[in-house]
Amino acid sequence: MHGDHVLYLGDNRWGRSDNHLYSRSWREHGDARKLAEPLLQSVPIVSGNLAFAVTDGEREVWSISLVSGKSRKLLELPEKAMSVRLALSPGGQRLAIGAAVMGRGQLTILDLGSGKQLRQWQGIAIEVALLSSSMPTLECNWADQEHIVTSETLGLSLIHI
Repeated sequence: MHGDHVLYLGDNRWGRSDNHLYSRSWREHGDARKLAEPLLQSVPIVSGNLAFAVTDGEREVWSISLVSGKSRKLLELPEKAMSVRLALSPGGQRLAIGAAVMGRGQLTILDLGSGKQLRQWQGIAIEVALLSSSMPTLECNWADQEHIVTSETLGLSLIHI
């Protein structure tokens, strides 16, 4: 829900390739409005009038204006990225992007105003036990505007930006 609208991803089943982000009023009858061109896998964050999305196949991270429908690519992810996680800083100016890349973690911090990459860590240990059926994942969240907390299967760490 976003105000008077329901946000949803189109249906990608049966090869329809319609997993765009749509908005439809729940108060009035009418057609859905497509908000972004990229085909999306998930929209993990909606904050204010912006949505942050991961494209199909976890290839890119995009921001999407829920008012104008304009979208912009924030980051192209490595070819083998998976289990992408996003976290918006408390002030809303930074975005943390965690991903598993060939069994290791990659954490990227972006400034949303400029789109500039502020920092990136690669090769973070996130291996899971050999007998585990879980996929390696680098979870990330903000402790405050300057500190990001990551958790992985090997423990917990605090990273200062």
